[in-house]
Amino acid sequence: MTKETSEKDPQKTSSSAEPQKEDDTKKEPQTLEECLTAENESLIAELEEVKQQLEQAEKEKTELTDTLQRHQAEFDNFRRRTLKEKDDLRLTAASNLLTDLLPVLDNFGRALIHGKDDPVLEGVVMVQKQMLDILINNGLSIVGAEGEEFDPKIHDAIVQEEKEGAATNTIIEVLQPGYMFHDKLLRPAMVKVAK
Repeated sequence: MTKETSEKDPQKTSSSAEPQKEDDTKKEPQTLEECLTAENESLIAELEEVKQQLEQAEKEKTELTDTLQRHQAEFDNFRRRTLKEKDDLRLTAASNLLTDLLPVLDNFGRALIHGKDDPVLEGVVMVQKQMLDILINNGLSIVGAEGEEFDPKIHDAIVQEEKEGAATNTIIEVLQPGYMFHDKLLRPAMVKVAK
């Protein structure tokens, strides 16, 4: 067949093109059921992909939540630790100041003992009382009183002597008062203890 015959006989050319169309239609689904099945398979594949993405997102969310909670706990611990260190520093500074003031309190006591007839004594008593009240209101406490039981943790026994009517191991005289600031012993009391 030559070029001329193919141009003259259009049926031959069209019939040779038809089988190609049939091949193309065979590749596409022919029924509604086949179309729906193909569509369902496509949707199922998409759904599986979305499920995987969702699982990955959930995993990332869990990891981020855990990380956030850890960081929050670390921050809370840091804040608590910092506040405790700040309080400890404040208490240490106050303890050091009070320790430096103890000789002043002792001197007030000595002035009261030795200046019994001095007219200035009333002013000294007022200043001593005012100073002690301020210190006590801020956490200072006096350690050692006559009649208390001797406690080696907060008392220093300077003298031990027998005293009629005093129970054994009780304080019979305070030679120098001791002081505590909150729970910290600043200075033990120097005392006489009954045998």
